[in-house]
Amino acid sequence: MKFVARLRPTPATVISLLALFASLGGVSYAVATGSIDSREIRNGTIRTKDLRNNEIRGLDIRNSTIQGRDVAVSSIGGEDIRESTLAQVPSAERADAAGAVDSLRAIGARTLAPGAPANILLTYGPLALTASCTAGGSGPVAQVRAQSTQAGSSADGEEASVPNLGGTPQAIAAVTSGGAKEVESSQIVVSGAGTAAVSGVVALVADPAGAGSCRFSGHAVVSGS
Repeated sequence: MKFVARLRPTPATVISLLALFASLGGVSYAVATGSIDSREIRNGTIRTKDLRNNEIRGLDIRNSTIQGRDVAVSSIGGEDIRESTLAQVPSAERADAAGAVDSLRAIGARTLAPGAPANILLTYGPLALTASCTAGGSGPVAQVRAQSTQAGSSADGEEASVPNLGGTPQAIAAVTSGGAKEVESSQIVVSGAGTAAVSGVVALVADPAGAGSCRFSGHAVVSGS
């Protein structure tokens, strides 16, 4: 019995053997749990499938490291952009400097009988274009007239140029029927003393058929203020 007792390992021997096995087998799971850091991870070994979805947050990403190529094409929406941080585009700056953005206005088709009250074709700021139809010797006369409430305004058309346009309508485009239907397309420009301006093309028709009538249609660009 004394021989068997001598063969039994002592507690110190057991502890020494356990330490030896631990050192030979590497870090055990029990020891590593909760203490693994970047030193225990081989560079370039973490893959997408090793990351839990929706776990990476903004705080985990270094500032100013995300680039355009890292963002999916056409994935940024208006709600993702802080509008107050956007600079003004150059064309908008030029438009602000001009006071207003040019816009196209349609002059809807309309018909007037000879002697009918004048019809307003377009108004913009102090400027106005009106249509009138009067009876001539051989048929109706269709006229486009311009006027302005701003002193120093002017107007130009195929019929006449008015350097000092006032509140009284002045004919700047006209077509007269000589017994048959007459059609004319007239370019017109009306400018205020400030930046307001109207320029475009108006079609005039003088038609003596039946009771005789005048027709108007066209378009104009308005700008300034």
